[in-house]
Amino acid sequence: MKYPRLTPIVATSVLLASSVCLAQDAAPATPREAAIEQLGNDPAAALADATRARDSAIANWPATEVDDLVDAVEHHAIVAMIAGMPASARSLTLEVWGSHPEFVGALARVITEANDGSSVATIAQAIAVSQPEASTDYPELAAAVCVVLDRPREYPGLGSILPAAQDVFEALVFAHQDRRRIESPLDELPAEVLVFMTDLALTGEGIRTVIQDRRKSDPKELYRAVPYRQASLLEGEAAPPPEDFTFERIEERGGLGPLRGFYAEQLGQAFGYPVALATGHLGDERFLAPVYLTSGPRNAIWNATALPEHPGLGLGTTTHPVTGEPMPLPELIVTTDLAQEGTDATRNAWALIAAAELAEGAARLAILEQAQRHTMGLVDSWRALLEIELEAAAADPAGAKRVVTEFFERSDPHSSLLATRIALESIESMDARDEMLEWLALTSRRDANRYAAVQLAIGDAALESGDRAAAMKAYEDLVNRQADETPLALDAISRLDTMFTQDGQADELLTFYGRTHRRFRAPRTSQEAEARASGFMLVGERYEALLRAAGRDREADRLRRQLDRAIP
Repeated sequence: MKYPRLTPIVATSVLLASSVCLAQDAAPATPREAAIEQLGNDPAAALADATRARDSAIANWPATEVDDLVDAVEHHAIVAMIAGMPASARSLTLEVWGSHPEFVGALARVITEANDGSSVATIAQAIAVSQPEASTDYPELAAAVCVVLDRPREYPGLGSILPAAQDVFEALVFAHQDRRRIESPLDELPAEVLVFMTDLALTGEGIRTVIQDRRKSDPKELYRAVPYRQASLLEGEAAPPPEDFTFERIEERGGLGPLRGFYAEQLGQAFGYPVALATGHLGDERFLAPVYLTSGPRNAIWNATALPEHPGLGLGTTTHPVTGEPMPLPELIVTTDLAQEGTDATRNAWALIAAAELAEGAARLAILEQAQRHTMGLVDSWRALLEIELEAAAADPAGAKRVVTEFFERSDPHSSLLATRIALESIESMDARDEMLEWLALTSRRDANRYAAVQLAIGDAALESGDRAAAMKAYEDLVNRQADETPLALDAISRLDTMFTQDGQADELLTFYGRTHRRFRAPRTSQEAEARASGFMLVGERYEALLRAAGRDREADRLRRQLDRAIP
């Protein structure tokens, strides 16, 4: 839904300051105008009214039109956000809501408990006053800047940094107006995606300088252009400050994953790419790498496969730029659908998911299905819909298998990794857990990651029940079948390593590593980071250490030479 453009903020300030004049006129024409007045005088009453309107719209579903339900949910979220702010911040945000409703609507979607409400309000008001037209044309970007740059961030080798949010917003808008200098459609992407482009250490001036000096085309090229230099980082050499972000200096400096990724992240974001720094499945910080969103005329994609040196990058984690909490990378990957479907679809789905949490009976299922028709990019709808469908099928002996199969059919095209994770979470609480896991293992052998995840779950369940033999069999089946096909095999190897060690089976452990290492292919790459992060190296180095501990130095030396030959 597009809001009508209103007069500048000055008009809203007059509205807030002149309740007497407003009272002499007719009743406010819109719920927003009424709420602005009421929030200025009685925030609790405003919130109560918004809550009643939202709950009534939900209770009347499906008689309530989708647009009306979405409007009611968003209106309530905005009122709740503003009512919870200190008085000074409330006044600032009301000004912005009066003049830029789409900006505040986006803000209500992405603000979290991790944010400082007063800082967010101050930034929002400063952006709206200094850039009124840009705040109207780029409301989602403005919201993303507010919730990400409201507090300092820690950056590798630089410490705590907080650039001026208003200047960052202005620089990105300026760059976007020249399509030769920015990649993504910043006026079309939802704030849920743009938050991954606004966690910048660069100042607005720094962004302009980088863009003017642009020489590389994407974060992958930037990442690979930085030499993999371990020594300088281990010696504690600081990273160049953001104002020294020249290509020559970065390529000269080099570093390990955190610094290489940081350079690529910052430069990529300055070029207009949403970028997330991610570790592979094992979470090895040495190999922190940028995953970036490319947007084309017909599709968008988070490019998590362009950096093969990171085993299981798609199975790894990143940090959410707003909450600061770890985020499984599959949850990031599905936001591709938000980028493709756009802001309106994202807003509608977000509101429908929020409404479904309060709906009852069949309405909850219908509202969630409606949300997924708008976009599959919000993970909450996946979990909630699967839970409802499993509950509805509980009386059918074959119901759970049918529901999970249908869940995979609609979810796998977006992320089979995420679908597997959510399905296993649901199966964990079932009475027929063991039967469901065995069925899923049998039906998933063509999907290496899914099969491996299920085998790990089978082994973990057996270990929990005290059946170590069954657990070991499940883990060994995974290693024997798919050792070099999925990073999850490394989890099975780690579990088996622990079990052999706990049982005092040192000889069996050495034998296991000897036959297992032969299952891994030596990496063929010109990149040192790729070689060091491969399963061949990780398993080989553990095997070497065990050989030396057993006094078998000649074998260890031979293995070491084999490993060294794999390093460029």
